[in-house]
Amino acid sequence: MNKKYHNEYYIKNKSKIKQQVKEYYWSVKQQILFFYSQGTMSCQFCNEDDINNLQIDHLNGNGKQHREMKLRGQHLQSFLLKNNFPNDYLILCKNCNYKKHNLSPNDIPMLEGLIKIWHERGEVNE
Repeated sequence: MNKKYHNEYYIKNKSKIKQQVKEYYWSVKQQILFFYSQGTMSCQFCNEDDINNLQIDHLNGNGKQHREMKLRGQHLQSFLLKNNFPNDYLILCKNCNYKKHNLSPNDIPMLEGLIKIWHERGEVNE
């Protein structure tokens, strides 16, 4: 099939295609949340379960590297799926993820809780 056909098809079916893509990425997001939260679909620290409030957290601090490679959002989700769910991630809510990266003395119990989770999962590089 040629490019002209694909362009015409896309123009005729644009809203349908966008909806299919949206549903696909929603499905991928749910798979990733399920896997990295060990089936709880919630923050690994505070148990927040609003899916729209959950984020993928990089355990080894390589989030900056992934952002530089444009691996964020749907691209990061596709990367995780294609690479068979590498072990270096967990699910945190936006609030806990922010606290993890901006720790104050009041957040020490949270950090200790995260370290305990990582040890239980065998995902801490000593």
